Amino acid sequence: MKETTLQDLKDSLEEVHRFKALLFELSAKFASLSLGEIDGEIENGLERIARFLDIDRAHLLELKEDDPEDLPPPAGIDVVHGSRGAAQILGINPSTLRSRMKKLGIRIPNR
Repeated sequence: MKETTLQDLKDSLEEVHRFKALLFELSAKFASLSLGEIDGEIENGLERIARFLDIDRAHLLELKEDDPEDLPPPAGIDVVHGSRGAAQILGINPSTLRSRMKKLGIRIPNR
């Protein structure tokens, strides 16, 4: 099993930030669409999300919300605490992880 390093954690946090930015961009675009433009933008949005996740678009449509292992972390998730949080994965106390992140200048975007 590969040991998770702080660089891995930083890379993961940056990936979460990029995914959130993509979802924000897509959401903002939908807010200003006319009814006739919605279907085309749904197709475009699904294609962009599939490309971002590096999966086949058909697989994207098969993902189920009740299987959290398949889905990226939702907006607002605490990526440090919790049973799937970075501290648990690294096997350290969440406060210790936050302290180390602060020393290394690692920020969690949008906090």
